[in-house]
Amino acid sequence: MPSEEKSCLQDRYLLETRLGANGLRETWKSLDQKTQNPVIIKMLFFNGEAAWKEHELFERQAKTLQSLDHPRIPKYQDFFWIETKVERSLNLVQEYIPGQSLAEIDVPLGIEKVLEIAEQVLEILVYLHGLSPPVLHRDIKPSNLILGEDQKIYLIDFGSVQAELNIGHTLTVVGTYGYMAPEQFGGQTLPASDLYGLGATLLYLLTGADPAEFSRKEFQIESNKKIISQQIINRWVNRFLFTNPNQRFTNASDALDELRVISKLFKESEASLKQSNISSIESTENKLLIELSELPKNKVWSLFSSYVFWRTIEGSFFSFLYIICTGNFGKYPLMIFSITLQLSIYLLAQIIKAVATDSLSVVNGVKFSFSKEKLLINYSVAGIIYRKAVLDLSKPLVIQKYSKAFLFLQENNKSMGILHRLDDAEAKLVAEEIRCWLKKYTRQ
Repeated sequence: MPSEEKSCLQDRYLLETRLGANGLRETWKSLDQKTQNPVIIKMLFFNGEAAWKEHELFERQAKTLQSLDHPRIPKYQDFFWIETKVERSLNLVQEYIPGQSLAEIDVPLGIEKVLEIAEQVLEILVYLHGLSPPVLHRDIKPSNLILGEDQKIYLIDFGSVQAELNIGHTLTVVGTYGYMAPEQFGGQTLPASDLYGLGATLLYLLTGADPAEFSRKEFQIESNKKIISQQIINRWVNRFLFTNPNQRFTNASDALDELRVISKLFKESEASLKQSNISSIESTENKLLIELSELPKNKVWSLFSSYVFWRTIEGSFFSFLYIICTGNFGKYPLMIFSITLQLSIYLLAQIIKAVATDSLSVVNGVKFSFSKEKLLINYSVAGIIYRKAVLDLSKPLVIQKYSKAFLFLQENNKSMGILHRLDDAEAKLVAEEIRCWLKKYTRQ
């Protein structure tokens, strides 16, 4: 193995600083004397005990890097074999990226910075997973992500890479505990495995804690809103960490689309996400539940009583209009009874408001569920379902935002309000959640 004294490989690469050594592997920062640019040289040494599997993985890394072309993946430069009387080694030369790994920086980081990092890593994974065949890194973790001096994120160390046509079970288990997806313990690797590693990395950046130290139920990391207080961020990160890969994001592109909506919401909101109008969004195969945060006490009953008031006015107006237009004055007593009943309901609401304002609160919510090609929608106020709707899933659904207050689902010419009091960013977030949910579990 090279000594600490400077030596030159291939009469070109001057070894300068040893950055790391692990068994038969060494990594050196070197100078390419031909271009005068710094480079990284990774070496794999051989002796009588050297495993040929290591040799295979090293050659695969070189071959894969040679085929990649992405601005945030260090460029392949050279690959050669050295054999002397003393030692034999394979040597991989790559572009040098000045900066620090995410394992070396101070954590936890602020949410905005973590979201920026997540977006950049997902952009790299969209590229890798979109190749034919897909390239799976299989070891996404903080030490393999470099925060460059240009503040860009670079993905390094493709020593565990898999780039084969048949993504599935292998005899080799690779990865790092805490960042390694459960299926990798069984030798199975999927694009979702890389997403798991990213999720664990984000958890580390947000909390400062090693994911290997988190409590687990079987393999499932138990991350909750007590760990990451912002519930929307927490829910998004958790979608990377499901034990079952089918419950994670379908692909990096879907995760990136949702992240961009969340990031915009975070940047545009004057308050923190804890003060957002959206309290929680939970999705499963059969249900999507969206809840709005509690209203301030002075707004709670004004919202409910306004609803009752306008229903009362609406009923009274159309009752009188019906009598005038039809001339059916014989039904006048019945109409008077109906109007009186509606006014009584309104007055009752005002009485309740007067005596119960300090003890009651309202959470508005909407729940979507499936039933025989139908989309069922339940609307709730104060925990009580006050309206139901059904949409036909055999027809295309369009999600639109018609005003600053309302978000609508449109089926052909039929429009249906879903949620109100959302700002632009929140409405986009909810719309994207509904689109992703419908896309994942239906033919929409």
